[in-house]
Amino acid sequence: MKIIDRLSSALAVVAGVMVILLIGVMIYEVVCRYVFNAPTLWASDMTYMLGGALFVLSAAFALKEKGHVSIDFLAQMLPDRLRCLISGLLMACVALPAFTAISWVAANKAISAYERGSVDPVSAFAPKLWPFYSVISIGLAALSLQILVTAIRDFTKAAQRHA
Repeated sequence: MKIIDRLSSALAVVAGVMVILLIGVMIYEVVCRYVFNAPTLWASDMTYMLGGALFVLSAAFALKEKGHVSIDFLAQMLPDRLRCLISGLLMACVALPAFTAISWVAANKAISAYERGSVDPVSAFAPKLWPFYSVISIGLAALSLQILVTAIRDFTKAAQRHA
């Protein structure tokens, strides 16, 4: 479980670097467009790709740190053991299968994009799509693993409170 926690933290660091790159790309585009009247072909593509990638790569870390928004006013009224049990069941029976399936689809899409040499069809820059899809599938797979770890921890806490 610690390995998955470390993976989530490492991907969050990568996402942090992507934030810096994203800011750099946007500043470069603004300067080129408004100072030199020479917009780039690639800045828009890099913006959505970096933004999407950093969002997905940081999701597992947010789950590990309990950083996702939750509406828990009802759950707070439950005993700790029951709250952990319900959380573990939801993670194991709903979130894990859903995100594992989404990860699988994303990985297949990345493989397909690589095999076909797919490029962004609406972009003048026409970047290859497989690197972007690959990063998305890695982030989703990491989130799936972190969901599994969270479920195990919830079940462990529920069992400890019961003993």
